[in-house]
Parts: sequence; C-alpha cells; structure tokens
Amino acid sequence: MLTMLPDPEHIYNAHELLNDPTAFGPLPETAGTLGVRPEAVWLRVPLALAPASDGQWALSIDYAPLNRIDVF
Repeated sequence: MLTMLPDPEHIYNAHELLNDPTAFGPLPETAGTLGVRPEAVWLRVPLALAPASDGQWALSIDYAPLNRIDVF
C-alpha cells in the first residue's frame, strides 16, 4: 500500500524514515495526483523480491513536472 509523509520543513532523512514506517500515513483523496506542492513529499511503497528474481529492478516515472526523485 502506498503511504506518504509531507515534509514542508525538509526535516526528515532517509535513514530515520527507513527505520520508522509508522511516520507515513494514507494518501489524501485526490483525482490521481498530489497536485503542485512547495514541500517535499516522502512516499513509501513496500516491495517484495520474488525468490526466483535476478534482483534487477527498473523504475520508470513518466511525469515531467517532478523536480527530483530519490530512491532508498
């Protein structure tokens, strides 16, 4: 399930959030986007690697208005 954490003051870091998944909450009810926001938004997507997987992952985000994406 996709969860989010707005970070208007840029106070969070990946290390602390990786250790505290409870900091994230449900997404707001929107029409498909989070809209234009001045603040950083952390998104959490739990993933599981299949035992037979070769470990290769690809991330494709086709949304030009994004300024920056970091994956942890």
